Amino acid sequence: MIEGKTKSTPKPSKPSSPSNRIYLKLRPPQSTNDITDNDTKKFDSDASIEEIIELLQNFSFDEAKQLKLARIENIKLKGILLRQVLKNLKKCVRKVAQLLMWLNTRVSLLKKDLRFSKITNEQKAEYIKKLIDYIG
Repeated sequence: MIEGKTKSTPKPSKPSSPSNRIYLKLRPPQSTNDITDNDTKKFDSDASIEEIIELLQNFSFDEAKQLKLARIENIKLKGILLRQVLKNLKKCVRKVAQLLMWLNTRVSLLKKDLRFSKITNEQKAEYIKKLIDYIG
């Protein structure tokens, strides 16, 4: 037998310590109407059997089923909303692409105008301001 280190067992924590506390809580509500603060209860791990039985007796399978159905409906609604958001995003991307193409042609025209015509700096600044106003 090989002598070596032995595993030490951790010391039990005090019954009232937060690490030894058990929280019974339903999943977070999807909306404010799903669950009230009274549905959440907390007790120490050395809670009496009566407290545990009371918590179990207050649990309703019908309510749990309704919450599950409500969550399924929320998921379906979120899916529909996501599809609508994607459609709107596609429209926005198309508009941005059109705007970029338009800007590209305007910039190339501006470069040609500025190179080949004899206009003053004031006229150039005015032309650029008009472009910025049109974009904004």
